[in-house]
Amino acid sequence: MEVPWKIMLRLLMTTALGDSIGYQRERAGKAAGMCTYGLVSLGAALFTITSIYAFGASSDPSRVAAEIVTDIGFLGALGLAAGAPVCIYSLWQPPP
Repeated sequence: MEVPWKIMLRLLMTTALGDSIGYQRERAGKAAGMCTYGLVSLGAALFTITSIYAFGASSDPSRVAAEIVTDIGFLGALGLAAGAPVCIYSLWQPPP
């Protein structure tokens, strides 16, 4: 198993990169900001790291990665129900 501080460093870097995209969107006045991007990127990284290290060599980490895509799709459905389609689209299409 990998050293725990390396895993924590990966999670911290993922959250920081998600927050940087969210900060750029907040400055542009968009609906989804630092909190949205930071939490979505942290959750995706946490599930991916868990799939790699928690289930051993017999598991397939790509299955969990595929479920992350499905879960973000559910976030999109919830956003459409709440009337925020632009916010959900931005989770898939980061700003240039």
